[in-house]
Amino acid sequence: MAQFGEILQNIGDFGLFQKVILLALCLPNIIMPFQFANVYFTESDPERHCTTDWILRVSPNLTSEEQLNLTLPREDDGSFSRCRMFVPVDWDVDAIREYGLNETTGCQHGWKYNSLLYETTIVTDFDLVCDKANLVQVAQTVFMAGVLVGCLLFGPFAESFSLNLAYFCLSFNVGKFGLSIFLTQAIFGLSEIPAHILCIWLLEVFGRKVSLMSTLLIAGVLCLLLLAFPEGNAVAVTILATAGRIFSNWAGSVCSVYVQELFPTSFRQTASGLGSIASRAGGLLAPLLNMLAVYHWSIPTVVFGTLSLISGGLAFVLPETSSKELPDTTDEAEDNR
Repeated sequence: MAQFGEILQNIGDFGLFQKVILLALCLPNIIMPFQFANVYFTESDPERHCTTDWILRVSPNLTSEEQLNLTLPREDDGSFSRCRMFVPVDWDVDAIREYGLNETTGCQHGWKYNSLLYETTIVTDFDLVCDKANLVQVAQTVFMAGVLVGCLLFGPFAESFSLNLAYFCLSFNVGKFGLSIFLTQAIFGLSEIPAHILCIWLLEVFGRKVSLMSTLLIAGVLCLLLLAFPEGNAVAVTILATAGRIFSNWAGSVCSVYVQELFPTSFRQTASGLGSIASRAGGLLAPLLNMLAVYHWSIPTVVFGTLSLISGGLAFVLPETSSKELPDTTDEAEDNR
């Protein structure tokens, strides 16, 4: 029986038919990032405060500033609370001014959203704020669960791999780096181009094993370096997050080639589908990991940065497959070690 490598040699070089197929397969990969990027904008959380129009029934001539001063408590930094209000009372406005209000409660009559960057988002439509803020990450998880189910249903046709935990943790936080979300997303989008193009050169010069190890390790280090800068340092945080995302994306591109060469022909496509499912599972866990930021903002960064370092270290045990024939059997794959 002819071996797979011999068949490839007899077929010939990468011809017109293969190029047309490649271009056709590129179309879903071009559309897919737009689907993922959509959630960054539809889940924007604008400035807000509790609706306190109850006091206008007591004194309808109050200015907006007076209304807020009389009905909303302030945070430690002097800003109005985004989730609390003073309990409504039956006093006249002079008594409220003189004695003030002390007892607070959650927003009883909804929220008023200010400085809207978008006309509407799922946050403003469904009031996913304060006690319901984590439902935004739940929505992201449901979205990624749908992607995972798609991989389970269409696994034999599925290929991924620049999707992983660190990639999506950084991507889902695109609006929290301090710069304009449009600018940050443009930077993220443009970073995809060199990541995939340079991957071709990287694989040829350094091989698969070194490429995967270096990109994962560098991505992990860059992510952990985010801890060295305060959240208010928007430029430094954005630069590090973008660089970390580039190397995560780069590692994913290396993986998409590497996994094809590690496994024998007998179950190469199955392994590819399982790898895609694992990648989608990482995307599924990313929103849930970001939810841990309510305990401390550094927890998600520590977790996905550390996992990248561990993955890069574990890649050391993998065999180098560059310039080797694709294995046809399990024994041939084992011989590559």
